Amino acid sequence: MQYEFTFVVEGIGPDDDDVVAALAEHLDAMLARAAGVTLLTVEMDGSDAIDAARNAVLSTKFHAPQVEFLRLDRDLVGISEIAQRVGRSRQNVTQWVAGERH
Repeated sequence: MQYEFTFVVEGIGPDDDDVVAALAEHLDAMLARAAGVTLLTVEMDGSDAIDAARNAVLSTKFHAPQVEFLRLDRDLVGISEIAQRVGRSRQNVTQWVAGERH
């Protein structure tokens, strides 16, 4: 199964042309800077999310050994985004949030 992760990282950045090119070519990964942090977005296969995250870290470190992984970026979304992601109505998601539906 394929998963997408956005990690907060240090040691590399979007202005490191060689690193950006290597990660894009080998991992189809993207580096960006937002809110004062460097973000690495990468899709990776794994038997579950933890396995895929481990594969993403190991593969990234293979191509950019200087990278330091700090944490996963919080993917904070609102009710509309949740509804769109899971294919449900906003009303249905609002009921989930309020504890009215399981």
